[in-house]
Amino acid sequence: MSSNVKDTVDNILKNVPGIIGLMLMDSDGMPIYKNGRFDISPSKLSAMTSACHACIVQIGKRLNQSLITTLVEYESIKIYHLGLDLGNQLIVLTKTKESQFGMLKVAATKAMTEFSQSMNLRKEAGQHNL
Repeated sequence: MSSNVKDTVDNILKNVPGIIGLMLMDSDGMPIYKNGRFDISPSKLSAMTSACHACIVQIGKRLNQSLITTLVEYESIKIYHLGLDLGNQLIVLTKTKESQFGMLKVAATKAMTEFSQSMNLRKEAGQHNL
């Protein structure tokens, strides 16, 4: 994984209030990089959110819509799941009362752009992982 991608994930955690954890996953739902506090194992979290996200994407396809984000709120936690190019995914855990969703959305959009650029450069170089 490039240090650029790692720095992007770490900067979101550091600069957006209320975030308690971030995880970047590959197209199979396997964690590539994580930072923060997770009360559930990253592999279980990625499996659950990937399955949920896949269902949402299928609903979007049936409606001829491109749905790439899922937001789930459970008790005091929000799970924000973004689908990225080439099937990679980003999961963000936030504390509901402290999170600023607007800031998170801006940071996540920026991260998605950076991840896409990084993946395209690596794809051109014949490498498929971040």
